[in-house]
Amino acid sequence: MARNHRQVCAWVLTALSTACMIAGCGGAHKAGTTKAGQRASTGPTHSMSFRLADASTGPIAAEVPSQPISSTPTSIAGVTLQLYVVRRVPPGAVLVVFALQTSAAAASVGLEGSIAQAVSTNDDNSTENTVSGVSLFDPAGLKEYETYMVNPSNDSTCLCTTLSGAPFDQAGTNYEAALVAAPPSGVTSVSFVTGLGTIANVALGG
Repeated sequence: MARNHRQVCAWVLTALSTACMIAGCGGAHKAGTTKAGQRASTGPTHSMSFRLADASTGPIAAEVPSQPISSTPTSIAGVTLQLYVVRRVPPGAVLVVFALQTSAAAASVGLEGSIAQAVSTNDDNSTENTVSGVSLFDPAGLKEYETYMVNPSNDSTCLCTTLSGAPFDQAGTNYEAALVAAPPSGVTSVSFVTGLGTIANVALGG
């Protein structure tokens, strides 16, 4: 499987974060036009703001639908992966918003370490765990598109949210976000890939 190099120059980082803040990463959300079988988020939305791990980047805003595109059980019992937003952001990124829903039974055993290992690229090497390990996979082109990072070996440079402070010891839903390298414009359907589980056949909005 071919992989897309994740490193990003500082000027690209600035352009991505600025574009995302100005555009609100999508604005008002409407039902997408999709091919048969593809899934796209629909329905009413609410505004959310996400602080990214990279200290030089401000928070990004997104309109997040009240219902996920799709959900799937994960490799950790009692934790459900929910995907909410997969939308292109100029000049070359895709904003992904997803959530990890934890049951009371799962929360009682303490999950932050297990979740970090599953979704963080550098769990053993960074001072701050993030969702740097999530990606988009183009099944037609057989290419994987990874999260943007200034330094791929350091999670604190990721254009994605951190896991620090997430109450995985409590039942509830924790929302996360990442700016992922965008597939070519002709790619309209992708899989959302994490170390916890995969959601396939998702319509890539523009």
